[in-house]
Amino acid sequence: MIHIIMATYNGELYIEEQLNSIIAQTYTEWKLWIHDDGSTDNTVAILQDYQQVYPDKIVIIESDNKHLGAKKNYAYLYEHVPIADYYAFCDQDDIWSQDKLDVLMSFAEESDQTRPALIYHDINILL
Repeated sequence: MIHIIMATYNGELYIEEQLNSIIAQTYTEWKLWIHDDGSTDNTVAILQDYQQVYPDKIVIIESDNKHLGAKKNYAYLYEHVPIADYYAFCDQDDIWSQDKLDVLMSFAEESDQTRPALIYHDINILL
């Protein structure tokens, strides 16, 4: 199981496309954990809509901790997400290729399991 961690803040312009790209992953053993940092746009409403459709896949961590900034927002998430074998971090304005998690998991399974590993994905800029 991969726990995907996403911190959000005023991301309504891109969040649906990112959520759709995660939902479309060919690797299906994942759960998305989200903490919003006090958005004033429709980000939270969009997240809640997706959570209603995918309740087994999307968890919104509610808290009074707002305006933490990106670094502390991710730290807050990491402290409140259950332990998993693998974690994937994503930004609200990313768009993942459909096989991103499959490729990363293939590499992880082939790597030396006795040492920690950091696996990353190349970037493609879409204009």
